[in-house]
Amino acid sequence: GSKIYYDGALVLTFTMSVASQGTALAVANGSDGSMGFQSFAGDIDEVRVWNTIKTASEIAASMNCDVPQSAALVANYRFNEGVAGGTNTSLSKVADYSGKGNCGTIYDMALTGGASNFISGAIATCNSINISAAITGTMSLCAGATSTLSNSTVGGTWSSSNPTVASIGTSGVVTGNTAGTATISYTTCFSTATAVVTINATPDVSAGSGVAVCTGNSATLTATGASTYVWTPSTALSATTGATVSASPTITTTYTVVGTTGSCSASATKTVTVNAYPTVGSITGTTSIATGSTATLSNSTGGGVWTSASPSIATIGSTSGVVTGVTIGNATISYTVTTNGCATTATTNVTIFASENGI
Repeated sequence: GSKIYYDGALVLTFTMSVASQGTALAVANGSDGSMGFQSFAGDIDEVRVWNTIKTASEIAASMNCDVPQSAALVANYRFNEGVAGGTNTSLSKVADYSGKGNCGTIYDMALTGGASNFISGAIATCNSINISAAITGTMSLCAGATSTLSNSTVGGTWSSSNPTVASIGTSGVVTGNTAGTATISYTTCFSTATAVVTINATPDVSAGSGVAVCTGNSATLTATGASTYVWTPSTALSATTGATVSASPTITTTYTVVGTTGSCSASATKTVTVNAYPTVGSITGTTSIATGSTATLSNSTGGGVWTSASPSIATIGSTSGVVTGVTIGNATISYTVTTNGCATTATTNVTIFASENGI
C-alpha cells in the first residue's frame, strides 16, 4: 500500500490503483473538484517521492535535512525557488533535487502575498545537493570529429553558443565543424551546466598527384599541410617518416601519408605506377655501306625511332631505317622504343667505306 507521512509521522496508509502511469503526480493544497478528492488545508514543503519502502524512523530522521540523491529517490521538491511571501509571479516551475529531472510545474497559485505563495521552510542544509551536475566528456576535438558529452542529471536539453564551431545533438553528441571554441550548455528546469569545447583545425594534407617510374627507378614523395608525417606501407621506402621520402617499388603501389598537427591528423594518398621497359629485338640489315650508297636496317619491334650517333659519317631516316653513307668511318646506329615513358635501345655499328668511283 501507499503511505503518507506528515512531519515525519505516518498519518495515512491506503491502497491506490494507477489507471495511467503517464498521468502527472499532483501535490496540492486544496481539492480537485473534478476528481472528488478530499481537500487538504495546510502548507506543503519538502515533498519526496521514493520507489522503495521507508520506515517512520527513516522519514523522521531526514525530515529536516536535505536528502542525498539516490536511485530510490524518484523526485525531491524543496519549494525554495521563490521568496517567502514575495512577488514570485515569474516562476512557473520548481526544481527536482533528486537528479532525475522531474521538474514540477506550478498551477493555480497567486505567487504573491501570503495566501497562495512560497513560504519559509524549516529545512536545514545537512547534505549538499547540486542539481547542476558537471558536463563530462572530451572537451577538445578536431574539426570533423565527434565527441559524446554527458550529464548525470537527466531530463535536460543541450545547446551550443556557437553551432558554426561546434553543434550538439539531443543526445549530447558534439560535432566539430570549424576551428574555435563554443560553450556547451546542459539546461534543466532550474539549472544550467556549461563547458567550453575547443575545436582544433584538421590539417589539410596533400601528397600531390600520382607519379610513374620505370622498373628499377625511384620516385620522390612529398607531403605538405601538417607538422609531422608518417608513410605506409613501408615497402620500398627510404624512410617512413618525414615530409619527403623516396619510393622504389617493384610493382605499382599506393602510399598513404598521415599528417599531424597538434592532436589532429588527416591523410592523403599517392600512387607510384611502375612501368616495365619494352623488349626490343636486334637490328638487322647491311652494316657495311659505301659512301653515297644506302642500306635499310630493320627491327622486329615496331614503333621505334632510328638515330645516328655520327650523322657526319652516316645518316638514317628516323622512321624508315634507311642508312646513307656520308664519309669513311664508323657510326653507331640506335633504334629506340618507348612505352609509357620507359625506353629500350638496340644498337649496331655501321661501317662506311670508299665507293669504287672514289667518292
